[in-house]
Amino acid sequence: MNVKIKIAEAAAERFVQNDRFTYESVAQKLSTETAVIHQHFATRGSMLSFFYESRIHLYRNQVELLDDYKDFNLGEKLSDFFLFLFDQFAEYNEFVLKTYNKLIINNSDATSFEVLFKKQIQSIFESDKQLSASSLLLLRPVFYNSVYLKFQAFYHFWIQDDSEHQQQTMALIDKWSTFVEELFYTKLIDKGADLAKFLFYNSPLNQFLHK
Repeated sequence: MNVKIKIAEAAAERFVQNDRFTYESVAQKLSTETAVIHQHFATRGSMLSFFYESRIHLYRNQVELLDDYKDFNLGEKLSDFFLFLFDQFAEYNEFVLKTYNKLIINNSDATSFEVLFKKQIQSIFESDKQLSASSLLLLRPVFYNSVYLKFQAFYHFWIQDDSEHQQQTMALIDKWSTFVEELFYTKLIDKGADLAKFLFYNSPLNQFLHK
């Protein structure tokens, strides 16, 4: 996997220099043989597409190295994931600006980036033990798709963010993550359901109906 990631990153850098880059130029940048590149990627386009998929793999690798990740709350995990991706995008800013719309947003098929993104979001939510019982009803494919679309909205905000180090984007993501956490952690609906049940089974009306 690490070899594929290095190849994809080299291809991204070569693409910025020349969008008709060759396998040989990627191999040269990595000081390896062209056959190695062919072994992992059938086309130049597959290298570029894998660049985005590989950002998810890199995030998962990072999480495995964080001893305290299991102690993160929902908002921290969402914010950490989103900000990691935008940090990666910033590192390859010119490549991302030239390719993200075409390879990700405007792609009519579900990309590997989209699939892995949604799986990561699903993992974040389903592994959280603090979610209220009522909020679990929201965890459906349509919800994970809405989070993916929210990320695309953040991307458009990010590319127009002229604040220092994209601080406004960071603040927006933090506020959204905190809001989602509040929404999924609140026990208000659960308590309301318990109260309704109690009132129903203990009310004079219920006793009358069951006579």
